[in-house]
Amino acid sequence: MALTRFQNVDQIEKDVDQLVTDMERLRKDYEQYFLGLTRENPQRLREKVGNLVRKNHGTPIQNARLKFRYQQAISRFNTYCTYWDRILRKIEEGSYERDLFKANLHEKNRPAGVSNQTSESSDDMYKLYQTFQQAKDQLNQSLSNVSYKKFQQQLESKKALLQEKHKGHDITFKITSEDGKVKIKPVAKKKIST
Repeated sequence: MALTRFQNVDQIEKDVDQLVTDMERLRKDYEQYFLGLTRENPQRLREKVGNLVRKNHGTPIQNARLKFRYQQAISRFNTYCTYWDRILRKIEEGSYERDLFKANLHEKNRPAGVSNQTSESSDDMYKLYQTFQQAKDQLNQSLSNVSYKKFQQQLESKKALLQEKHKGHDITFKITSEDGKVKIKPVAKKKIST
């Protein structure tokens, strides 16, 4: 029993060093992801860092310097997680500042004859997504694999295909629940010429 009082300080120090280096790499990966330089969310590395944080959780660390470094790393990781989750939520909602900057830049470079209805259609699209969420919730179905961005991209591509097929019509969508399934149905309305 006497040996359990002594800690493997070298192993804890290696874990803290690994935690600090992995967390710095994770921070850089998220910054690259937010800038659009990489396409994949660094979720695996985040889980690895989270496991390192939990590895020595609850272990009473006797060395004051090591304890301070460990607590500081945990605090930094929690702060980063809050920041990353907030940015990911904004990206999903379409209100992330860097994305808005890019959209405005593209809008300025767009030819004069081409109009863009993103502000009106994105509000309608978000309301449609909320209706879709509510319908899924009522049927106790999971929505974990359908983000707002994915939902929006799929409907916009479907809308473009339907507009080619039904020229002179406005394409909208409605949410219905049939046979225990949530369905998204397109509705073609003839354009009113003024």
